[in-house]
Amino acid sequence: MMGMTGMMWLMLLSALVIGLLLIAGAVLFVRLFWNQSAGEKPKHTAESILRERFARGEIDQQEYQARMSALQRRRSETIQQQR
Repeated sequence: MMGMTGMMWLMLLSALVIGLLLIAGAVLFVRLFWNQSAGEKPKHTAESILRERFARGEIDQQEYQARMSALQRRRSETIQQQR
C-alpha cells in the first residue's frame, strides 16, 4: 500500500514539472516573437515627433520650420560624412 502512495506522489510531481516546463516554454516562445515584432514597429523619428508637437500646438509654424530645416541639414551632413 505504501508503494502505491509513493508512486502517486511521483506521478503528481512529474506532471507538475512537465506542466511548468510547458508554461515556461510557451512564455519564452511568445517573448521571442514579441521582440521580433517590436523591431517592425515604426520608430518615432525626430521629424515625426516635431510634426506631432506642431499638430498639438506646442510650437508655432516658425519654430517648426526652423527646427525641421535644422534636422534636415544635420541628416544631409551625416549622410555626406558617411560617404
